[in-house]
Amino acid sequence: MDNRLRPRYHFTPPANWMNDPNGLIHWQGVYHLFYQHNPELPLWGLMHWGHATSTDLVHWSHQPIALVPDPDGPDRDGCFSGVAVNTGDGVALMYTGVQGEKQLPCLAKNADDDLTAWVKYPGNPVISAPPEGIETTMYRDHSVWKEGDTWFQVIGSGIAGKGGAAMLYRSPDLIEWEFLHPLLVEQPEVIAPEWRTLGWECPDFVTLGDRHVLMVSLWGLELSGIGYFAGTYDHHHFTPDQYGLVDGGRSFYAPQSFTDASGRRIMFGWLRETCSDARLLERGWAGAMSLPRVLGMHEDGSLKQTIASEVKALRGRQIHLDWTAVDWFRDIDLRGIPGNQLEIEAEFTPGDDTLLAFSFCGVDDDSERTVISVTARDSEFRLDTSLSSHDPDATGADDRMSVTLDPGAPVRLHIFVDVSIIEVILNDRYCLTARIYPVNNDDLRLHISSTVDGTIDIWEMAPSVHPSPVAAG
Repeated sequence: MDNRLRPRYHFTPPANWMNDPNGLIHWQGVYHLFYQHNPELPLWGLMHWGHATSTDLVHWSHQPIALVPDPDGPDRDGCFSGVAVNTGDGVALMYTGVQGEKQLPCLAKNADDDLTAWVKYPGNPVISAPPEGIETTMYRDHSVWKEGDTWFQVIGSGIAGKGGAAMLYRSPDLIEWEFLHPLLVEQPEVIAPEWRTLGWECPDFVTLGDRHVLMVSLWGLELSGIGYFAGTYDHHHFTPDQYGLVDGGRSFYAPQSFTDASGRRIMFGWLRETCSDARLLERGWAGAMSLPRVLGMHEDGSLKQTIASEVKALRGRQIHLDWTAVDWFRDIDLRGIPGNQLEIEAEFTPGDDTLLAFSFCGVDDDSERTVISVTARDSEFRLDTSLSSHDPDATGADDRMSVTLDPGAPVRLHIFVDVSIIEVILNDRYCLTARIYPVNNDDLRLHISSTVDGTIDIWEMAPSVHPSPVAAG
């Protein structure tokens, strides 16, 4: 197994393939992270549910595989994405079981308090078909919550000729489900005119203060990213009045969130690889999780994202820089801190001509580089990985987001570099995430350019060591 590009403090599988986070729950003081997993190869295949646990959101222990496809059951061709809910007397998983072309909701309940043993409902699937009278283009993935004594869920879907949709159901017991109506259907003429999809995967419907947010993974056609709709939810009808991207990077997909014991809404997303299958087979592992992000709302009703404070426990040696515009460009001496394992907090005084750039370079002539930039004049936030690697099997991109920088408000960047991951948040509002594969990843150098004054803090990040993998079972 080749671990040279394996992230050190983002969660990765013990081996082979990982994609969507599933079944996130804080149960009896323990955080549980389930995830889509192919235990046979570092490529997408017959999906199981992998499992890991943590007491601090940072250090994770690998657990036995939680869900295995039943050769004679409705999930024989895969246990696809789903969620975990606290039923009061235990935990239930709602997931998509795949049997041939059928992708239908299935139920499992815990058989122990460690959530390592599960019993599938013998009457699976609990919903036998998509809604009658609607021509669906896809139908999978779940978000489940309770209102009083009644359970509700939305299932990701698409409607022929219309695009993405989230189908709303209710149930007294998680077993008998009644279709109500689509919670939301793609409306390009009203909202998100630049989004065109075949369907919405991995819906996540959450309450944040007095607002509700529907996050969906945009599947097919013109866009592949994560959109959110924010608005009001009343009498089981959702009226969005604002929308945006959860993350504008091409590596971030299929996020899921949960509420922990302290009341925080915490989200993880899958950070997919952007290299060839041949490289994944050489390495023996694929996929990583984002750092845990705490969700909230800005005063203007847009989505707020910050990194969970527990991640600060990994901070080591620190460098503080007071920056003045006359510096313009500096090659930063990291003083022995590894350049591929960093956290950076930067705050700059805004201006009409603000130009701010961080460049991570892996070779002496800087021909291999990753660039993060913010330009006020163009209202643009950018993560350019098009030159991140000389490896011809690595695919880069130039991801950009249009941003609004409030006059007089500071420009704040929060950057995490973790070997093959760049995760960046601008003003707790705009996020860009990418995978990078520099040939000289052991000693990245940092260049900074800025036309405005500011401060920069850089920390070495300690590895989040995972205990030895347990046997699958």
